[in-house]
Amino acid sequence: AAMDFADLRERRVDLMFGRSTRTNPPDDIEQILLLDEALLVVTGGHNSWAHGVTMRFADLANRPWVLAPAGTAVYELVADAHRADGVSMAAPAVTTYSMMLRLQLLASGQFVTAFPESLVQNCSKAWNLVALPLALGTTLPVSAYTLRSRTASRAIAAFIEAARTANSGAR
Repeated sequence: AAMDFADLRERRVDLMFGRSTRTNPPDDIEQILLLDEALLVVTGGHNSWAHGVTMRFADLANRPWVLAPAGTAVYELVADAHRADGVSMAAPAVTTYSMMLRLQLLASGQFVTAFPESLVQNCSKAWNLVALPLALGTTLPVSAYTLRSRTASRAIAAFIEAARTANSGAR
């Protein structure tokens, strides 16, 4: 799943953060790894089916998923996990980049999504989230991206270092 670096290339932004399954960014982009983070399959804690001890992706075939659009790292990871379990992933009921909308849908209905482990740890009590006993396989790298041809300002370098330090202390 490729990230779009147009804003960096057109100098509308100096820095981008994101998750990508790509290990080699384009030649003009510098990737600074901040951390590798697991993704968890999550639903609202009020759902009776959310408290099973074991589960397969086939068990979620009739549940509405809310995910980022196709082509994103998380979407592809969820689709791969379904295929590895021998089932095809149905089209998500809702696709959105909005984490807030995903949280609201989980709290209000029977939706399922995939969230970063840190979000689940920080939001599970406030939003009544439950991580389901399903493995999504690999972790995804969270990286900062800059243009190779552009020297980062001291402020940007300090910001990247602060993000790296904050994340290393959280694990």
